[in-house]
Amino acid sequence: MRLITAALLVLSIAGCASAPLDIREQAARLGLEARVENTGALPVQTLQPPQVDGSLLRVYLEGDGRAWITPRAPSDDPTPTQSLVLDLLATDATPAAYLARPCQFVRGSGCRTWLWTDGRYSEPVVEATNRALDALKARLGIEHFELVGHSGGATIALLLAQRRADVVAVQTLAGNLAPSEWTRLKALSPLRGSLDPSTEPGRLVELPQRHLLGAADRVIPAAVADVYLQRVAPRCAERLVVAGADHQHGYAAAWQQLSRQPLPCTLRSRH
Repeated sequence: MRLITAALLVLSIAGCASAPLDIREQAARLGLEARVENTGALPVQTLQPPQVDGSLLRVYLEGDGRAWITPRAPSDDPTPTQSLVLDLLATDATPAAYLARPCQFVRGSGCRTWLWTDGRYSEPVVEATNRALDALKARLGIEHFELVGHSGGATIALLLAQRRADVVAVQTLAGNLAPSEWTRLKALSPLRGSLDPSTEPGRLVELPQRHLLGAADRVIPAAVADVYLQRVAPRCAERLVVAGADHQHGYAAAWQQLSRQPLPCTLRSRH
């Protein structure tokens, strides 16, 4: 079977061309502070609460954004034109912050197209996001994170959880949990230089996690999550299919309920 570029799938995620989101408008809508974390050559745009009462912060991680403008032409600006996680954060009463992917909303000297195309899950991207979490932790005085990722943001969440002992849970929506399996199933060119959280489970085996899949998601098939769960075999994981949801829409009602429900294993660990 002939391999095709992942641009086709990214275009289907992004939908019709429209203006990039305005981070200042989003900050005002959510009542959060827009702050760029200087993580070196790859700065990370964040939205942060002014303070957190407690030791746990929920962090929403953005998806792949607008990586391509045509099947053959990568975008020169990966800033998303719509954001599922920002819409979900708007309804969340839990103390929460937002992390864009490196080079979304803001540019640094290291920003180049490889970082939001083949290298979207590469070590530089993960490390820049890791440093942004360090900055959040120091500024807000928290001890632990719960990471929530959509699409490629789910991949980054799992890669971060592999290396951080302060991540106590991960929840994903339409997540690309096993990128190597995704490219295989969709007959896409491999994402050369990107990491795959399903291939080196590490801490993920013990990490409480919940994965929401869209019943109508044609971008990332449910089989990708199934391969991740088979490879990692986490001891505490929920796999839930949301009726009527596709890759970008249809999760609001389910999230309003599930976002307030601890995973069963986290409840047991308190007794």
